[in-house]
Amino acid sequence: MKTKLVSAIGIVAIGVIGATAIWLSTDGYVRIASLAALILTVFIFLHQVVFKDKPVVLSKDYLHELAGEEIALRDKTIEDLNKQIAAMKNPKYKKAAKKYIKRGDYAKAIEIIGAYIKKYTSETAEVYIFQAQLYIANFQFKEAEEHYRKAVEIFPSLENTFAAAEFYCSLNRFNEAKDYYGRCLDMELSPSNRASVQNNLGNILEDSKDYPSAEKAYTEALEIKRTLADEYPQTYKPDLAGTLNNLGVLYQNKGEYDKAKEYYNEALEIYRERAYNAPDTYDPDLATTLNNLGVLHYARKDYEQAARHHNEALQLYRNLAAKDAKTYNPDLAMSLNNLGNVYYDMKRYDEAEDCFTEALSIYRELARNNPQAYNPYVATTFNNLGSLYATKAEPDYAKAEERYNECLKIRRALAAEHPQAWNPDLANTLSNMAAFYQDHVPNRAQSIQHAEEAIGILDQCSDTPYVNAARDLANAVLEDWESR
Repeated sequence: MKTKLVSAIGIVAIGVIGATAIWLSTDGYVRIASLAALILTVFIFLHQVVFKDKPVVLSKDYLHELAGEEIALRDKTIEDLNKQIAAMKNPKYKKAAKKYIKRGDYAKAIEIIGAYIKKYTSETAEVYIFQAQLYIANFQFKEAEEHYRKAVEIFPSLENTFAAAEFYCSLNRFNEAKDYYGRCLDMELSPSNRASVQNNLGNILEDSKDYPSAEKAYTEALEIKRTLADEYPQTYKPDLAGTLNNLGVLYQNKGEYDKAKEYYNEALEIYRERAYNAPDTYDPDLATTLNNLGVLHYARKDYEQAARHHNEALQLYRNLAAKDAKTYNPDLAMSLNNLGNVYYDMKRYDEAEDCFTEALSIYRELARNNPQAYNPYVATTFNNLGSLYATKAEPDYAKAEERYNECLKIRRALAAEHPQAWNPDLANTLSNMAAFYQDHVPNRAQSIQHAEEAIGILDQCSDTPYVNAARDLANAVLEDWESR
């Protein structure tokens, strides 16, 4: 779960000071001004801002003295200013700037030009962001990426840079997302905005399995949000709950279940209270935390509690998806998959198959339009169905093998692109297939090959309960073959 920014901060403040560096050219881009205009503007800045003089109206003699050049310097400066004015598309700004040039009040003219650049540079970036969002809605991610990059290049505000980071997050492109979040953290941020950026940076660090860095980012976000929530509980308690939930996920992935439960329960208490009074706003967050608690109880093999939490979460997600399928179908599929895992371990195979099949149908539809984001979930569901078909009361080994191979193909491609993030999942499938070719469809060569490849991959992964379980399974398969 991610926490949205409360507010955005503009980075480039262009007035008289800003005009010393950037100007608008006729092609619509920002360029460095000519030396003559730069000298003139620095002079004006010193007199009006540093020495607090009245507006400066320059004479020919004073320009000559200032620059040590011919009188032509002034004419060149005025020519440059007029070029900037000619490039303006807003008649109000153009008329005002011309008026001050005619009066010889170049400082005021430059101020008008600076204000125009600030306004229309910002607005141009906003147009690029809007167009990027339209491309996303049409699943044109390459075009969307180009527009996000242009927006940040033109106007690198917190809002634009954060939006680009979120875009890369949605595509599981962790390196680019980290880069843009890092740019955000280099800015001067309010405590609230810094906490939000750190929270979301923690999300992608965790997704890429960099748990120490994720913990550091989440912890900084949590400290800030606790302070804000103590002072303004109505505004900041939900944000606090979001980071508590994320830390719960992190500690659960590290196998620190008691810590995870502590953070989940604190988040759950906040969300239950908020959802009671404002269900439309807080039901999604409540469902997320219930789901995560279900996953935690499942990891601890407390299947009854896991099923209880997952069923409550599933009902909330069904209600949400009924109102807004585009937003909540991914969450609905995730909830179905998780409940299917619980039913599988409870040997309620028919119910598990229903959950997995419905989840797969949703994920496949999502992956048709956005394969980079949803293929990992398609693979997970294939893996789960493979295990189910191999072990149910009336096994279907042909279907199991087909599902495992479909999963393996996707996970190989994912791991080739980002091994740190996806190698554990690839090794998990290889371990499952090694056991499958030993216990269900005996094939010694394939079984050993898959087990050895899994162990080779897992030896490069950080130790987590998930990684250790896959390694234990692969080792058990090899030991069993050796004993035969």
